[in-house]
Amino acid sequence: AILAAVRWRTFANTTVEAFRNTRWSSLILFVPCLLLAALNALTNGYCHDTLLYHLAAVRWVADFGSVPGLANLHGRLGFNSALHPLAGLFGGPFGIAVSGEFVNPVIVLCTCAVLLQGIRLNRKGFFTQGSVYACLLLPLILGQLFSVCLSSPQPDVAGVAIAILVTWHLREVIFDADTLPDVEQSSFLRCLIACSLVVMLKLSYAALGLGAAALVTVLILIVRRRFIAIVIPVIVVFVCSLPWVCRGY
Repeated sequence: AILAAVRWRTFANTTVEAFRNTRWSSLILFVPCLLLAALNALTNGYCHDTLLYHLAAVRWVADFGSVPGLANLHGRLGFNSALHPLAGLFGGPFGIAVSGEFVNPVIVLCTCAVLLQGIRLNRKGFFTQGSVYACLLLPLILGQLFSVCLSSPQPDVAGVAIAILVTWHLREVIFDADTLPDVEQSSFLRCLIACSLVVMLKLSYAALGLGAAALVTVLILIVRRRFIAIVIPVIVVFVCSLPWVCRGY
């Protein structure tokens, strides 16, 4: 009971802090993004790979889970993108047809929300380093809202969105060197999570994900000499990545 009370208090404090730090002006700009994503998600999937193997991969994982040797049936079913299990997971309450349409919009909108919160709309804060960097990255993710593949379980769209998150969190770790140890550890954890996600979603981004993870780890461990700051994030990301590794065909 004591442990549950402590966890509930931690959750409540985190929620209150999140609301307190939310920039509501940026949240208003998020509404048009929601509308665009919803309209695009309602369109048919126009990607040529959708019928080739995307829908089949989602159906396999939703109906049978991890199937060793599935790539022997069709080579593309062995690409092992984490997007297809995620679409299958969403298919539980919503159905496979619906989940395949909104799994990419959810990921793209999450990235939009992060970047919009990074933009300061007041006169003094707009030209700060983080705000300008978010403005430079924002057009890249907004372009994905108009992608013809947004309504399909296409790993390329999700991969681009998370790759943008990697570059965003990479800047946090590199340039925000004067932050408190807890804040630095949190930034490092977010960067590692984004790095692992981009690899799991699309192996083509392995160089970016692994390279960024190695860079921030070396920066904190060797340059800043903060060993404790990397232990917990590395363990958390390693444990969370195990299901994807074990699921590999």
